[in-house]
Amino acid sequence: MKSEWNTKDAKEFITDRVMNKKNIKEKYRENIYKMVSVLIDVDEEFLDLPYSYTDEQEWDYIHEKTGYNYDFIRLLLWERYCYEMDIGLWEYDNDICLKCKKGSLLFKEIPNVNHTEKLICDNCGCEMQIGENGVEPFEI
Repeated sequence: MKSEWNTKDAKEFITDRVMNKKNIKEKYRENIYKMVSVLIDVDEEFLDLPYSYTDEQEWDYIHEKTGYNYDFIRLLLWERYCYEMDIGLWEYDNDICLKCKKGSLLFKEIPNVNHTEKLICDNCGCEMQIGENGVEPFEI
């Protein structure tokens, strides 16, 4: 199910995930939220630029504006992508479902595996992945 991007929800989602993944104590939540907030705001500024850029240029732009280290930037941008996948914003439109032959193929995070996603049919729930020859059954 597709939802609309909500900046506040995205910042909360990312903060919660970073806190949990890095086992950060609750007393630091406000600091983490502020850092996430700055990164999202700067990334939105970057994404509004009228040109297409590489991931590396996006990281450099954020680094120059925030001073955050690259690993932290990549972590927060991955979590942003996870939020976007969670609300159904990323759709794969180059193929159809292997099982029902209809429905949208949505990118979804593979739990506990950073920087890897799978495809899920929003009609039947079939899990797939993108292989060398297109969509194929999902295998870990």
